[in-house]
Amino acid sequence: MKKIINKVFSYKTTIIVVGLMFIAKFLGFVKNVFLAKYYGTSAISDSYQMAISIPMIVVGIVLYAYQAFTKGYYISEKNNRVNEYTSTFLNFISVILLVILLIVMFFSNYIIRLFAPGFNEEQFLYTSEFILPITIGTAFLVISNILAEYLRCKNSYIISQIAYLVINVIEIVTIFLAFYVNYIWLAYGYLIANFTYLVILVLLCVRKNFSYNFIFKKEEFKLFSKILIPIFLSSVITDINSMIDKMFASNCGMGIVSTLSYATNVKTVSLIIAAGILTVLFPKISKKFVEKNFKEFKKLITKSLLVIIGIYIPITIVFIMFSKEIVKIVYFRGAFDLDSLTKTSLCLKMYIIGIMGISIRDLYIKALYCMEKGKFVIVISVISVIVNIVLNIILFEKIGYVGLPLATSLAVWIIIPIIIGYYKRSVRKQEKIINY
Repeated sequence: MKKIINKVFSYKTTIIVVGLMFIAKFLGFVKNVFLAKYYGTSAISDSYQMAISIPMIVVGIVLYAYQAFTKGYYISEKNNRVNEYTSTFLNFISVILLVILLIVMFFSNYIIRLFAPGFNEEQFLYTSEFILPITIGTAFLVISNILAEYLRCKNSYIISQIAYLVINVIEIVTIFLAFYVNYIWLAYGYLIANFTYLVILVLLCVRKNFSYNFIFKKEEFKLFSKILIPIFLSSVITDINSMIDKMFASNCGMGIVSTLSYATNVKTVSLIIAAGILTVLFPKISKKFVEKNFKEFKKLITKSLLVIIGIYIPITIVFIMFSKEIVKIVYFRGAFDLDSLTKTSLCLKMYIIGIMGISIRDLYIKALYCMEKGKFVIVISVISVIVNIVLNIILFEKIGYVGLPLATSLAVWIIIPIIIGYYKRSVRKQEKIINY
């Protein structure tokens, strides 16, 4: 019993982070419950979901830049250059974000037509009103991700996760404002929530001795650029992959984009545990790799894999067996009718098939980023997109919109053996270099 208690306390930070992520996702659930209640699978709901998805693609080029930040942080820490490195990183990302915002500002109509070719005029007009404030909010989220990773590198995992809770609280409040005052508050709520989150993280980073400077240090730029570019490309490819379903869905008639989004939201809750494990794990494996401690590096990856498999087998079974009941509890009220319930629960079943695969894939991709194998991640991401598109075409023709989430799940499982095989070969090469 004492051994079990000690084991639990050794994972205390991970358990707390997972708990806080669960609270955040629960609040996200509450947000989507109200969104479904007031807007169901209407034109406004479709447009709002699409207006969030588009910036995740366009701004997605830098959304996951924090993954490039982490390893460079530990290298700069050894040389007492943390502030210079962090400032240069933030400045570089901010310049890219500014360019992206200008593109969205002047070419939003073309961008919407590209990503939602099947939208009617009503859906198009709503999306065009939503897209700019939501894109600005997404830009704030990018900067926040980097600052949150800075805190995690300082071992402040819990406080950065607590700060994230503010986003969903604000968005819940603004959904009420949108329904009772004006629908545009859906977009403004997203913007205000992410800006507030950014302000809180800035204050927390200052307390952790971060001192910002408007500088572009050459040595710091070199340090992160070789890691950053592959992450830029692979994250864009990954976001395009997630957008493919919505592009197909936009041609399926009113409400299908919302149906996929609601099913995705439920699926995302099931990924909280893996997200918590990887949030805590990434800085740790980055440090082990920088220290060339490959034994501990491999040990951390193997332990995490076993935990993921042990947790997600029963979760997958439960979600498949009770998908309709789960969706009914979460969404079945107000404008979310029986037809919406049936469609969403079917899509959820298809998405759930891939949740363990997503967790395993993300685990090994994190490891490959630490090993500076970004080029391979880009290649495998392209392969994943191609597989997803081919499966989408085949399954969409055979079983309609239900084939879209099924294609996404199958595409994940198809590429996992390739990723794991490449990871094992890469680790063996690194160990041989050290032994020589």
